[in-house]
Amino acid sequence: MWIFSSGSPFNADDFYRKLIPENIWSLVTQLLAFGVLVIIVVKLVYKPVKKMLITRADYIEKNIKDAESQKKEMEDKLAAAEALVLEERKKALNLVMEAKAQTEVAKEKMMAEAKAAARQEKQKALEEIKQARQEAEAAIHDEIVNVALLASKEVLGREINETDNRRLVDDFIKDIKN
Repeated sequence: MWIFSSGSPFNADDFYRKLIPENIWSLVTQLLAFGVLVIIVVKLVYKPVKKMLITRADYIEKNIKDAESQKKEMEDKLAAAEALVLEERKKALNLVMEAKAQTEVAKEKMMAEAKAAARQEKQKALEEIKQARQEAEAAIHDEIVNVALLASKEVLGREINETDNRRLVDDFIKDIKN
C-alpha cells in the first residue's frame, strides 16, 4: 500500500489529479518544458553519441575488413611462398641429379681418356722398343760385317770386293737367325 504525504492511502482519483493538472496551461507548460528538454538531450547528447557510435562502428568494420583482406593477402603470399619453396626444392633436386649424371659422364670420359692414353703410351713404347731393336740389329749387323771383313782378310789374305762381302755377311746373318 502506498502512502502519500497526506498520510492517506493511495487511490485512483488522487493519481489522475496528480497526473493531469487541473489547469490546462500548467499541462501545456509541462509538455513544452518536456519537449524542450527532449530536444536539448537529442541535440546535445543523442546525436553526438549516435554519430560517435556510427563512426566507431565504421572504424571497427573497416579494421575488420582490412584485417580480413590482409589475412587473405598473407594466405596468398604464404601459398605463393610455399609453391616457390617447393619449386626451388625440385630445382635443387634436379640440379643434384644433373650434377651426379655429369659427374658420371665425366668419370667415364676420364676413364676412356686414361685408357686411350695408356694404349698410346704402350704403343709408343712398343714402337720405341721395335725401333731400338732395329737400330741394335743394324748396329750388330754392321759390327758383324766389319768383323767378317777383318776375319776374311786374315783368312784369305786379300781383300774381298763389296758384292762378295755383302753376300757372305747376308748368308751368315741368315744362318744366325735360323
